[in-house]
Amino acid sequence: MNWLFFIFALEAGFFPNASFVMYEMPVEEVFDLGMYVQIEAEVLFFDLFFVGGSIRTYVWKKEEGISFWPWRDGFMFNAGLRYKILELGFRHYCTHPVIPYQYPAQMNWEGAYEEIYFRIEGRIQN
Repeated sequence: MNWLFFIFALEAGFFPNASFVMYEMPVEEVFDLGMYVQIEAEVLFFDLFFVGGSIRTYVWKKEEGISFWPWRDGFMFNAGLRYKILELGFRHYCTHPVIPYQYPAQMNWEGAYEEIYFRIEGRIQN
């Protein structure tokens, strides 16, 4: 039985598209604690093609109360080819503000970027 593994990866890529917008934040917005929840899924076809994605919702505790507000969402879509230790893929990341209950100060920042990448991943075991 192996009890020690060395897992490594080397990835290189470029950004064909990137844009972000920052909205002005009111100065009185102060947060004490933050957390997030993330859900991911991926489908693999013929042990070669993959398509997947995730959504991450960020939640912050405001200084003046105990209510947690969803603040923004981060989305990721990815697709590509994976063969043994090699992967060639495309990723799209974007983030958007969340406005629960029409709370007026929730607009913070949003944007997106994309990656086209080549990845080598391996494992060495004792």
